[in-house]
Amino acid sequence: MKIIKTTFIASAIASLAVPAAAHTGSHEASLLANLMHWLTSPSHALLAVVGAAAIVAFIIKLKRA
Repeated sequence: MKIIKTTFIASAIASLAVPAAAHTGSHEASLLANLMHWLTSPSHALLAVVGAAAIVAFIIKLKRA
C-alpha cells in the first residue's frame, strides 16, 4: 500500500513539471511557468482545486485505514 501511495504522490508532483501535449508552442517551460499557467487560467485553476481536494481526501482515507 505504501508503494501505491508513494507512486501516486510522485506522479501528481511530476505532472506539474511536464507541459501538456495539447498546448502549442514551446514545450520547454519551467516548473514555475507551468504553475503560473495553472493558477492564472480559470478552467485550469478549478481543475487544480478539484484535483487537490481529491488528493487530500485520498491521503486522509489512507491515514484512517
